[in-house]
Amino acid sequence: MYQAATGDLLLFTDADTRHQPNMLRDSVAALFAERADLVTAFPREEIVTWGERLLVPVISFGIFTFLPVRLIQRLRWASLSLTIGQFMLFRRAAFDAVGGYEAVRNQVVDDVCLGRLVIAHGFRWQLLDGTEHVTCRMYHGFDDAVEGFSKNVFAVFDYRILPFLVALLVVGAAFLEPPLALLSRWFDMPLSSFPPAYATIAVIQAFVLWQIAYRRFKFPASLVFFYPLSLALFLLIALRSMALSLTGSATWKDRLLDRAAVRWF
Repeated sequence: MYQAATGDLLLFTDADTRHQPNMLRDSVAALFAERADLVTAFPREEIVTWGERLLVPVISFGIFTFLPVRLIQRLRWASLSLTIGQFMLFRRAAFDAVGGYEAVRNQVVDDVCLGRLVIAHGFRWQLLDGTEHVTCRMYHGFDDAVEGFSKNVFAVFDYRILPFLVALLVVGAAFLEPPLALLSRWFDMPLSSFPPAYATIAVIQAFVLWQIAYRRFKFPASLVFFYPLSLALFLLIALRSMALSLTGSATWKDRLLDRAAVRWF
């Protein structure tokens, strides 16, 4: 459909996103100011049900905490980048040069793969805060979120088992072991040798980090108190995502997806 467009810029967005009147003006200005070939933005995600409230903000926390945007740009480290399909503004020349959607037609996370192609071809990628300009409800309910993340999470790691498992282990150890250590000691059944004083400091630091991320992405501050549950659920879904890919049983909207080319590294 984009072939019908005649302009030098192409904006791709989801049908269920809502845009502020100044969105187009500000996004084009940002593209030129950053001298970017692709501007992608994280929108303000609406979370209605408790399932959405527990799961969707974890993605925003991950972007805010672990995505090294400047490093990706400096080193052109495409594999670490994350492009968000809810908002992608391309220079047409860059989009055509990387092959457009035809180049990623068989990819589960085609938006992420498009962004990585842009970086790999030497074009400039930029991730911006779009919460003031774009609003979207990513999933509708817990089951929908589980299905969506099960499809996407392992694919974002390009189906590489070891980096995926190392990332889950590091995140789990950093943010789940301290509260688990404190909780198990509270019930006089210690499950970890984590010193209580250090565990307390780690939990306080985690609360601060989650609070900063949730505030930036405009999520209710009260959800921070549920971060151990949110993260534990998300890690289980991530493992499910890998298991479905390994067994060739990943689905999306009742459709069986093509078996992925899984690699160790």
